Amino acid sequence: LPNAYQLRNQIWSRFILNETERATYDFSNLSLMSLEHASTLAEIKSSRRNLELFIANKFEVQKTLWQHATLPFLNAKSIFTTNYDNLIEKGFNTVNHGRQLTPIYNNSTSINQNFIPLYKPHGSIDHPHSTVKEGGFVITQFDYYEIMDVREKMLKTFIEGFKNKCVIFIGYSLLDFDI
Repeated sequence: LPNAYQLRNQIWSRFILNETERATYDFSNLSLMSLEHASTLAEIKSSRRNLELFIANKFEVQKTLWQHATLPFLNAKSIFTTNYDNLIEKGFNTVNHGRQLTPIYNNSTSINQNFIPLYKPHGSIDHPHSTVKEGGFVITQFDYYEIMDVREKMLKTFIEGFKNKCVIFIGYSLLDFDI
């Protein structure tokens, strides 16, 4: 799966560059460009739907990794990921022992004791064409503005559960200033 810089470069190559430029383009030219800025330009040049399909295809996985299958054994109160993929869901479901994951994309989902909340503030490939408030991709700079108030409430709910609990962050970088 691509990291943020690789995804930025792949989006730039697919949506901004023409076929001739793709072969020789020096991606170090994008050193100051963020993923959300490149995505915004790609959406403007092509379409939101094309960008969503491209991203969904990049993060489609058939099998999970063994590390994701061990998640139920950690007995986490909640799980948090900024990744679009569904590796966590697939891994968790391979060894499910009584509790299920509930993906949380906004603060309107009620949390049941039998479910472990899986906070996905950047959305999921399971909802590529949904709005960002309903699990669609948070990828462009405009998406970040749109989701800001919803994400703040979601993060407050998530953080309230930290005390004396096992909490897992997957795919999160301390360089993610949006979180």
